[in-house]
Formats: sequence, C-alpha cells, structure tokens
Amino acid sequence: MLKGRDFTQASQVTWNNQNLLIDSISDTQIVVTIPATALSQPVASLLTVSNGPGTGSSNAIGFTVVPNLGAHAQMQVLNVSGSDLAWDAARNLLYVSVPTGDPVSPDTIAVIDPAAAAIQQTIPVADQPSAIALSDDGSYLYAGFSGQAIVQRYSLPSFSLDLTIPTGAGVTGTVGTQGSCAFPVAMKVAPGSPQTIAVSEGITNVGPSACILAIYDNATARPNTLSYFTSGVEFSSLVWGADANTLYGQVQNGISPQEIYGVIVSPSGVSPANGLNRGGFGLQVHFDPGTKLLYSDSGVITNPVGPAQVGQFDSGEGTLLATDSALKRAFVLTPLTTVPNSGHGANSYTLNIYDLNTQALLNTITIPDVLGAPWRMVRWGTNGLAFVTSNWPSEGTTVGALYILQGSDISGAP
Repeated sequence: MLKGRDFTQASQVTWNNQNLLIDSISDTQIVVTIPATALSQPVASLLTVSNGPGTGSSNAIGFTVVPNLGAHAQMQVLNVSGSDLAWDAARNLLYVSVPTGDPVSPDTIAVIDPAAAAIQQTIPVADQPSAIALSDDGSYLYAGFSGQAIVQRYSLPSFSLDLTIPTGAGVTGTVGTQGSCAFPVAMKVAPGSPQTIAVSEGITNVGPSACILAIYDNATARPNTLSYFTSGVEFSSLVWGADANTLYGQVQNGISPQEIYGVIVSPSGVSPANGLNRGGFGLQVHFDPGTKLLYSDSGVITNPVGPAQVGQFDSGEGTLLATDSALKRAFVLTPLTTVPNSGHGANSYTLNIYDLNTQALLNTITIPDVLGAPWRMVRWGTNGLAFVTSNWPSEGTTVGALYILQGSDISGAP
C-alpha cells in the first residue's frame, strides 16, 4: 500500500478528482475518509498522495466502487494487476502474473482464492514476469519473463523453483540481447505431458513480437523450430489441440488479416505451419476439448478439421473470450463504447453470455468502470469467471485489477 513515513497530516490524498480527508498516518498505511456520496455510484480511479502543490506524488493504487450486477451475479475487485492468468482446478486457486509496474506486489505470482476474493500469498519471481502456464495435472506452474531469456518452472503446491529453462532455441544472434528473438512471449504446457512446453520467443519491445516457435522438454529444446523470418508466421498466442501432437497459434493482434495456423508437433520439434482462417481474431486463440473447436477472442469459431469457420458470436469486436463445454456457455467481454467513460480513463464493458452450440445470446451483464485494459479471462469453479487488467490507459502506468465474478448468471443454474 502507500507508505506513510514520507507524508504528514498536511499531505493531500486525491481520488476520483477530489481531495480526501486523512484520518491517520503510520509507517505502514494511510487511513482516509471517502465521502458516502462518492460511494453511491460505481467508479474506478487512481488514489495518490502528495505533499502539496508542486511536489511529487506517491505510487498510485486503484480504488473501485463495485457495481451492483443484480441478484444473480456478484463481483469483487482486487488490487492485483496482471499480464496473465491461470486457473488451478485441483486447488481452486487463481494464479496471476503480476508485472514490474504493479504498485503493490511487483514481480510476483499472486495466488488468489477466488471464492473468498482474497490474496493467499505472493511469490517473488524474476523481473518482468509475463506469460504463465499451468500443467493439466496441476504439478507445475511455468513463468516466462519479458526482460529475460528464461522460463522458470515451479513445483506445486510448494511453489519451490524446480527448473530454470534457458530460452533462445533457433536464435542465430546472441541470446539475451534485445534483438535476439529469445524472450518468452506466449507459452503453453502440452496436454498429458507436464514437462513439455511450447514457447513463442520474441524480441523485447520490437516487432515481430514473436518470431520463433520452439518445443522444450524440461530444459532441452527439440531441434526443429519454426522461424518467422523463413515462414512469415508470427505466433503471438498459442494453444494445444486435443493432444500433444497438434498446436495452434495466432498472429499478432493488429496485423490484418490475422490468421490462425496449425502446427504438427513431433519428437524432432515443429513442422511448417498451415493457415486455417483469416480475419480479426483479437488477442488470443482458445481450444475447447469438449467441442474440439477453436475460439478467438473476437468471437470467431473455427473447426480445425477442414479447416472452416463454423460460426461467430455476434458480439462486435470482442476483447476476451472463455468457453465451458460442460456449461454449454461462451463468455465474451466487449467494450461498451456507447457509455461515457468515467474515473480517469476507466472503460465500461459488457459480458455477453452465449449458448456455446447455437451461439444464441443468453444474457448480458454490464460492467462499468473497469480499471486498466483486460488481458486474460478464465472460468473458475462451478459458477465463476475472472479477468485481469493492466496498463492504465490515461496515466501511462501498469495499474490494473483482478475482477472476480460468480453467480447463477455465470453457471446458468436456476
């Protein structure tokens, strides 16, 4: 939180364009009063402390007045920004990759109990964590880093560091330099093979963001990699198919047209990619093992056998998507541009809930004043959904939040 030792009772606390009254200050916290009138409507804004005009401000944290979503959906918001998110069904926990710029717990993996909306612990990791991936047996959590050419593997539930994997397979330059295409951009653990991962390796802060696709067994890279510079394919997101022999990737968001590619994985590595579909697909591609179809964040549905586009959720330009073939539901988070923004750049979204098979719209939940830009969304438990944000648009920081939803609106139960 905000440290109090550098501030006095005369310091100024600002939130939602208003100054707040300081009740007390200690070395560990600042206690302020927010007027009841400011809590009557949902809002998200940054809270900062300064020593008066012309002085610098403290680190900013988000404070959200949670909206009422109705009788059948509840939402909690935690001050945890994230670049990636994973659900551990074996332990009923969420894992969040917390970036360097987070004001509360930077450079950590946050362990969240979503049912209690509580942070259980934060695990310090290497600098600039980005992608995380959980093995399907729950034995390992992998973490990649945007500033280091490594992947770290943690044993669960102890979170002991089990293995450090040097990335850079297929790199022709010096691994670790900014132009070496060696930094983990996207990462997924092979189904049924907890010690095998697929990694898209990229260039730090330079395009193409993902220029080499490699397979690692523990710390050993398979010899055949797939290079953007020879194939023209850039895998900015990855997902395994029904088994460890088929991998799918999607080119970078913003490149038009975007394409989904299928890759054959063998003991020697990966074979050249084959195009599956074209169009605007959003940030991520997902594979549902129940329907055996590919779903993109924009709502496009692709059957990899054929291949052919077999549907699309009528949600406009979706931001994030999650599916659940057991519930027969799909969830698409979409910007609500018709509602004015408030709270210093916070944006409103709609959560559109669809029948997974017919693509009929079943329900819409409006989520006003979302702090930061949404990056990942996952299903959790029997009636839960969560998404994590980062990158405060108007302030240029990485402040974001974890949004935890649950209720019968999510599960479809009566």
